[in-house]
Amino acid sequence: MNIIHPDGSADMNTDLNFANDEWFWKAWSETISKRYAKALHGHYSKHADATIVNDRSLLSSEFLEQYAALVMLLERFPAAPGALAGELANWRPRSYEDYFRSAGLGDGQFAIAAFASAPATVRRPFLATVAQLDDESLGAVEAVIDVARQGRADLLPRLCRERAQSLRARIEEVAQLIAATGKPSKVSQRRALAAR
Repeated sequence: MNIIHPDGSADMNTDLNFANDEWFWKAWSETISKRYAKALHGHYSKHADATIVNDRSLLSSEFLEQYAALVMLLERFPAAPGALAGELANWRPRSYEDYFRSAGLGDGQFAIAAFASAPATVRRPFLATVAQLDDESLGAVEAVIDVARQGRADLLPRLCRERAQSLRARIEEVAQLIAATGKPSKVSQRRALAAR
C-alpha cells in the first residue's frame, strides 16, 4: 500500500498495521467520542422543545426553583422567625441530578439525561456558578440563623433583604447561563405566561 504525505511525498509498499499504532487508536477514539457527543446533543436538542429543557444548553431553569424557594423563605423570615427557623436551618441545595430525581417532574429523567450531554462549554461555567450560588445560599442560611439565635430580631429585616437580593442576582446569573445560548422551551414559555 502507498502512503501519500501532505507534502506530496509517498512511501511505497508500506505495510500498514493500525492494530498496534497508538496514535491511530487515540485519534479514532476521540473522533468517535466527538461524533457520539454531537449525536446525543442533537437528539436531546431535537426533543427538548416539548420539555422543561433548553434546546441549546440542554439545561433546565426549573432547577433554580429550590433557590427561589430559599429567597421567599428569607423574605418571610423576619415576620415569623420562630415558625420558620427550622425550615430555614434545614434548607440545603440539591445537585442538578438530585433535584430532578426528587422533584417529581414528568421531564425530570429527560433533564438528567440531557444534562449529561450538555456541552462542556456550557456545563463548566454552569457548575462553577451553581457552586458559588450554593456557597452563598448556605452562607445566607447560616448568617440569618445565627442572628435569630442571638435574639437580634431588629437585624433580621435588613439582613434577610440583603441576602435575598444577593441570591436573586446570583440566580439570575445562572438563569442566563441556562438560557443565553438557546430559546426557552414551549413548556417554559407556557409557565412564564401562566405566572403573569
